[in-house]
Amino acid sequence: MTTRVILHVGAPKSGTTYLQQILRQNASSLRDQGVLVAGRTHTELVHASFVLREDRRLDALPARAAGAW
Repeated sequence: MTTRVILHVGAPKSGTTYLQQILRQNASSLRDQGVLVAGRTHTELVHASFVLREDRRLDALPARAAGAW
């Protein structure tokens, strides 16, 4: 069970894509240390952000998008 969630909320051009790439590249090493990197793809990360923000665009997506987080 997750006891803590670290959420980066970055404005466009604030390094968000860079952080996502670094996290994805190191997901295996982070997992070995007990850190789960959400989303295997960029699309899953976008869908997870929709879920967190209760974005209405989620309604138009396949049902699996609602479980992205």
